[in-house]
Amino acid sequence: MGADIHKAFIELDDKPLLWHCLDQLSNVPEISNIVIALHQDDFNFWENHIDLQEGRKVWKPITAVVGGATRTHSVYEAFKKAKEINPNEFYACVHDAARPYTGSETIRSVLKAAETTSVAGLALEVVDTIKRQHEDGRLETLERHKLKAIQTPQVILSSLFEEGYQKWFDESCPQLTDDFQIVESIGVQVTLLAGDARNKKITYYSDI
Repeated sequence: MGADIHKAFIELDDKPLLWHCLDQLSNVPEISNIVIALHQDDFNFWENHIDLQEGRKVWKPITAVVGGATRTHSVYEAFKKAKEINPNEFYACVHDAARPYTGSETIRSVLKAAETTSVAGLALEVVDTIKRQHEDGRLETLERHKLKAIQTPQVILSSLFEEGYQKWFDESCPQLTDDFQIVESIGVQVTLLAGDARNKKITYYSDI
């Protein structure tokens, strides 16, 4: 976003985007612990500001870990810490810190769906025409009715997450863009609920 700090700490309504997400997650009764993956450079900001927040009094227990080179590595570091906290089977609820408008009830609906199907998340219908550009410059129009725009949270049963990560490591850690790809690779069916356009990911200042 062109800022000096990570976008998760950009302020919206006088508090960082991440704080909004912590409020929402902490209002979900089914969530017992929160693990945050941070870039090493962001730890000082976190440690210097976390105790100043009024929300800290009502947030669920929070643990911060150093993330990895990619999103997938970072989520894995957070997942490992979650397994240390809870060695039993659990549902991992992966959420983007830059989605401050999700709402606790939306998170609960995804968790409830995952309790039945093991893996669940949110998706929007694609309304724009999407084209693939080939290396030679040719354009190919994709069939829009077959496409989904995936949002978070994404909820995955921990044993499936672990199995998918093992395959990912075995295949030399290919580049991924979301967490469902981890379990898609082992043949797991993902249940998709209707997403909400208001649950947007903050990417540019104009999104705030």
